[in-house]
Amino acid sequence: MIEQPDLQPGQTLLLTLRHGLTELNRDKRVGGHTDVPLIEEGRRQAQEARANFQGTPFEVVVSSPLERAIQTAVIVTGVAALYLSLLHMLFRRRRLNQRWRTYADMLVEENVWRAQRYGVDGSLMDFGIGELVPYSELVEELIELVHKDADELGCVAEVENAREIIARGTSADRQLQVYREALQAGAEKHEALLAVVDLLIDDSVVGL
Repeated sequence: MIEQPDLQPGQTLLLTLRHGLTELNRDKRVGGHTDVPLIEEGRRQAQEARANFQGTPFEVVVSSPLERAIQTAVIVTGVAALYLSLLHMLFRRRRLNQRWRTYADMLVEENVWRAQRYGVDGSLMDFGIGELVPYSELVEELIELVHKDADELGCVAEVENAREIIARGTSADRQLQVYREALQAGAEKHEALLAVVDLLIDDSVVGL
């Protein structure tokens, strides 16, 4: 495991990592923009890197849209599987000269607001049919949309975990629940907020 430095306030730790081995790398051929997946040894390398970075709280993951890079990012960070599958899907469509439909920024921002305001219990506007659709139904559509890409990236289970988030709620849902339960138990507002902090601390060390 790689020892993590002690960061001071305002400092950011930037980690760079090359993708795992591909067939082209193994044969000492230049890959360039050729989109090839990791071979088994490349997946093993990514797993070893994940073990080395265990305990590193990745806040932002930036990856090339090429499959080998996305596969490595998914394995190493263990996060953002749905986002990376979406990225892979859009890149795949672009290579097939298929354009994704676009909508006005104002409409997209409306859905962003609804997501922030109502969370997973709310609904978003489906611009294709012009109706509000429950978030849970949209997640099922999204999983189906990126399933092929998630399968190629080896992260189907992680993508399908979105259903579990719908079922149990997000961290924000749990924080509100703890806060309200503390108030109902007779705690002052400050004490209820401290209970939320304790929840976040417990969540942060899960798996460490």
